[in-house]
Amino acid sequence: MMRNMKVTYLGHAGFVVECAGTLLIMDPWLGRNGAFDRAWFQFPRNHHLLDELLTKIAGARHVGLYISHEHEDHFCRDTLETLSRHSPTVIIPRYRGKDFVDRFRMLGYLEIREIPDGEASRFFDLDVRIFIDEAGINRDSAILVTAADGRKFLNFNDCKIFDRCPQLHAQYAPFDVFACQYTGATMHPICYEYDSNTYRSVSRKKRQAKFFGVKTAIERLQPAVYVPSAGPAAFLDPQLFHLNFEADSVFPRSWEFKTYLEQHRCQARVLQLPPGGWLDVQSDIQQGGPRFDLDSERLHSYLIDYQAEFISAPASQNRSFDAEPLRHRLVEHLQRKLDVYAEFGAPLKMRSNIYFAFEELPDFLKVDFSECRVRIVDRIDEAAYYLHRTALKQLQKVIAGEMDWEAYFLTFRFRNRREPDEYDSGINLFLFAELEAYRFGLEQLIRFRDGSERITVTLAGCGTKYEINRLCPHQGGDLHYALLEGNTLICPRHYWRFDLANGGKCTANDDSIDAVRLDEFVED
Repeated sequence: MMRNMKVTYLGHAGFVVECAGTLLIMDPWLGRNGAFDRAWFQFPRNHHLLDELLTKIAGARHVGLYISHEHEDHFCRDTLETLSRHSPTVIIPRYRGKDFVDRFRMLGYLEIREIPDGEASRFFDLDVRIFIDEAGINRDSAILVTAADGRKFLNFNDCKIFDRCPQLHAQYAPFDVFACQYTGATMHPICYEYDSNTYRSVSRKKRQAKFFGVKTAIERLQPAVYVPSAGPAAFLDPQLFHLNFEADSVFPRSWEFKTYLEQHRCQARVLQLPPGGWLDVQSDIQQGGPRFDLDSERLHSYLIDYQAEFISAPASQNRSFDAEPLRHRLVEHLQRKLDVYAEFGAPLKMRSNIYFAFEELPDFLKVDFSECRVRIVDRIDEAAYYLHRTALKQLQKVIAGEMDWEAYFLTFRFRNRREPDEYDSGINLFLFAELEAYRFGLEQLIRFRDGSERITVTLAGCGTKYEINRLCPHQGGDLHYALLEGNTLICPRHYWRFDLANGGKCTANDDSIDAVRLDEFVED
């Protein structure tokens, strides 16, 4: 029986931690139906590992199951239905609502342990801590697992709590193994209407910002080993297949990030694990199992074979429907969200309205925030707007309650345009949030922007001091742990940049951290 901690990679964000007779499974995405209406598939292929996982479960005395959040590439219903027959103890973050717990109860899980942010929980041979990020637009969690001999595995998966890295290091270091997403996972810029040069420029900037952010997290946490994980999916749908090969893509492969870290002299040992690869976590961490053998030269042929085996038309495209009644139901759904928005009034004044354009219908659906109503219009008659183009049939599952909005926006089967081309947290919150979470998201957005908590930052070299809002207006990152480059402050969560010399204005939109230079108010 394994006395040391052993960490086995299941692919994507999935891991298994073994210690003595205890098994802890993390985010296993092993089903054959992909995620997000079959837009995403596991990369590399890992479907064969389900049988191996079941063998491990059969040989363990105690089995736990940690799921970080509800995205389908983490909460894989097919995999979880199979695992439920073996009655593992579910170990999950204690989110605000009970909807996350309810998902497990619906699958037949009986023993469910919710862990509050940062609290320790003993699970037989392992100590577990979960760190929660619940900013309103989305929610996620990270996990720290400690074995009896003190060896530690910190798994951020998709969770962007980079602003907490200094605190985590101070409280829990040293870390033996650290795993973290290094790639993008959103609809921008791939679903936006850009010319080719602009598209590539935006992609390159986002890619470099992500690389820089994860590199900084590694430097702050100082793990012995870093494992790239939660990396890009394989896009097998013919409509999306080109995303696998774009230059300067926001979906880089693990070998590209490994090269970046080597070029920047990363102090951690960077180990690419294939699905089934493992680490024996002791003073000298040993790697075993299959070796990672994919690279840019083999990628195309590998994905062609993968596509031939797995791809089929998304089910939502095969449904028959009547466009007008479906649009009417969408109007009712969006109006319920607008009614919630109307309760908040002036503190959340939107910068633009949202328009929906459908392939099946000639006119537009306008979400009018000033009038707080949804209506049908024949044209866009304003300079500032957000336009979402899609086939109405793609929204059938969302309108029927079979898919949430965030999952729909990860299918990438649509186009967006925004004028001006600036990110707006309020727009994204309206589009992404389910009705039940929308109110909380609005409350959080107001809190991020109200400036009620202020801190002072000091520029290196010159010693100039600025008073700023402590929370990033994007998703509430703690700017106490921000990075400084000259007069630019960089949020450690999503790498938003703020010009301190320009009142703390964001360099990408009109958001601000209201920077005030303190020595301007010192009297002679």
